[in-house]
Formats: sequence, C-alpha cells, structure tokens
Amino acid sequence: MSAKTSRFWLNWSVVLAFLGGGLAVAGMAFVNMGASFGFSQVNGLDDIPEGIILWDPEDRVVTFNKVYKKLFPSGADLMYAGQTFEEYAQGRAESGEVPEAIGRESDWEAERVRSHREDPQENEYFRDDRWFLIRDSRLPDGSMITFFSDITKRKQAEEELKTAQARMVDAFDSIFGGVDLYDAEDRLVLSSTGNRHFDPEMDDLFVLGSSFESILRQAVERGLLPVAGDRPEAWIQNRFAQHRDRKGVPQVVNAKGRWVQIDEFETHDGGTLVIRTDVTEKKQAEESHIRFIQTLDVAPEGIILWDADDHFVMTNGGYQELMPSTSDLLRPEMTYEEFSRERAMSGEVPMAKGREEAWVSEHMKNHEKQSIEAEMLRNGRWLHLRENKLADGSTLCFLSDITERKREEEALETTQTRLMDAINSISGSLIFTTRKTGWS
Repeated sequence: MSAKTSRFWLNWSVVLAFLGGGLAVAGMAFVNMGASFGFSQVNGLDDIPEGIILWDPEDRVVTFNKVYKKLFPSGADLMYAGQTFEEYAQGRAESGEVPEAIGRESDWEAERVRSHREDPQENEYFRDDRWFLIRDSRLPDGSMITFFSDITKRKQAEEELKTAQARMVDAFDSIFGGVDLYDAEDRLVLSSTGNRHFDPEMDDLFVLGSSFESILRQAVERGLLPVAGDRPEAWIQNRFAQHRDRKGVPQVVNAKGRWVQIDEFETHDGGTLVIRTDVTEKKQAEESHIRFIQTLDVAPEGIILWDADDHFVMTNGGYQELMPSTSDLLRPEMTYEEFSRERAMSGEVPMAKGREEAWVSEHMKNHEKQSIEAEMLRNGRWLHLRENKLADGSTLCFLSDITERKREEEALETTQTRLMDAINSISGSLIFTTRKTGWS
C-alpha cells in the first residue's frame, strides 16, 4: 500500500468514525485494509443514515453505500469503481433524473463539476415528490465525500412553519394593521405587509436584517415622520429610548397624515414585538370631539351633555351661569335619573314638591320619549329647556335665557289688551261700511 493511499484510507476512517458516532471500530478496520479491497466491504458504512459517495484524491469513485443506492437507484446503476466525477455528472445529466439539467445537460454538467472541485457547497433539489440535500466535503489530502440526505420531512415542516407564520401575520394585520419582530440584537426578523397600508414609501425600509435604528433614521431622513419636527436627532434619540424601554406604553405618531399607534413588547428571548395600529379615525374623532366641546363651552346657551348610557359628560359655562344651584349637583359618572331625583329633592323643581318620586318617573318617561321641552321661571329669569338626541345615542340638553322674549310677549299682550279695551269702549258709536251696501 502506497503512503498516499494509506493517508487516503486513514482520512476516511476518521471521517466515518466522526459521522457514525459508533463507527470507530469500522474506522480502525478500514485503516488496515488495502486499496485492493472494496470500500463497501467495511462493516458499518451502510448503517450511516445518509447516502454516501467516496471519491479519491483524483476524483474517481471509490464506492458508495446502500442508502445512496436506495435514494438514487438509477444513478447507482450508472456508477462503477474508478469512474471520474465528470463521467458521473454526465451520466446523471443524461439520465433525466435531474430536473434542472433537462434541456441544458452540458451546461449543468460543467456547473456541477466546477462546484464540486472549486466551491464545494450544499444544494437542494426536488425530485419525485421528495426533497434532497447534496453536500460535498473535501479533506486536506484532496479526497472528497458526497453526502445525500432526504430532507423531505424537514422541508414539509419548514413549509408548515411558513404557512403558520403567514397566517399569524395575516391575523395580526387584520387586527392591528402591521407587525414587526426584532431579535435580541434589534435586527428585523419578521415584517408583515400591513406596513404598506401606513405609508407605501416606507415599505422598502423593512428589510430583514436591518436594525431598528437604521430603519428609523432613514424614515426621518426621507421626511416620512413629520412628528420629528425641526429637531430630528433629538426626536430619534427619544424614540429609540422608548423602543429600548419596551414597557408596552403605546406611542402615537403622525406619519404623513395618518395617526399610528405603536405598541412594543419584549419577547422571552430578548427581542421586541412591534404592533402598529391605524388610529387615524379615532384620532380625528377625538379632535372633532375636542372642537365640539370647545364650541359648546363658548355657546351662549347653557348645555349639559349625557352619553349614550345616560351618564354625565360635561356642562359648559353658560349652564353654570344660568343654573348655579343645579350645577353644584352634577358630578362625574352621575346618571340622568340621579340628577333628576336630586333636582326634585332639592326643591329646585316647584311642580315636584310633595310628589318628588312621581315627578321623577314622569320626567324619565318624557326623557326616554325625547319629548322634553319646557319653560320655567327661576330667580326672576325665564328659561327654555329642550333635549336633543344625537346620532351616537348621547343627549344634549339646551337651556336658553328667554327672559327678554317673555317680557316682549308680555308687553305685546298688554298692548293688545289695552287696544281691545279701547275698541270695546267705543264700539257703540262706530259705523262700518262694506263694498256691497255702502253705509250701514
């Protein structure tokens, strides 16, 4: 046995002992065998769960195991001891067993030989409803071993995982709008398509592997986050600090006309889950509500607002001025019925005196029918009360000071009474005429 051949067999005995775990005995036996013995005679090689082809330093076939023959029976039938790798690749290409080689056999053969010799690597391919992984591994003396693994179950598990992940992301998108997941080093590992909804110009920023800070800075540099204002660096540092804090406190930012709520949570492995929710409509409703309240507060009429569940919301300055005594009765979360009862019990409602509960019952029925409109005299002032039901079920009570109008009505009535008295006092001497009879 030559020194080169001995080194070759020794290298492979070490490889097999390492791969097989329990093949150390086979490896020792292998050292003692000469090149004239077939490699397949070594006990233990066929127990390795992967298909194996052994190549000598001149890239010629030494042998292969039974697992390879089981995985690729047609390829095994084409192989023989001493066959070169070029002949092996040519035979596989021409056999039609490699889908990607069909129609370009020569090119595929050249690519496979180059990869085998110059850049050993892993390749996956799909054939007959099964997935296979091919790995070339070269040893220091130039010999090589090629592993063939059936990875169908692994690929199926990966596809199932991808499907489950896609469903999870779709579910998050439908509920929240956008989801990002960063690892413990703050690099993006998952990003849902919901981010396109908020701003399509930001979509290309969410590249897997990008850091949170780089995505944030690029968005600010592009002017996609107006909330950064004229002090972008200070805003970035503040936002980054909030991101690192990850206490689940939502941040609401204005992103080019849309309001986005951002909730961040720490994962068990130190990563960060970022959930984006479009709250534009909610924010606009809040702003409209604020404007509505501000308008009510400066209105000349007295106003009380009750929510759809008949709980007190607010009152304006006009009401407090017109009805100071009942204003003191109002308190947060007070119900309309509680307020009505306290008004009756306080003596503020003359017609309720002595029959307070009966009045409250009648008043609540009218309130439910939305038919309350009344005039009342308080402290020498005439007030007009009416209730309006709003679209959301809340109730707006208006209280207007109609004292001047009442005075004008009284003055008009007085004038009319005096005029009628005057007419009646002289009615006996009045002469009337008509078109038909003339004087009568």
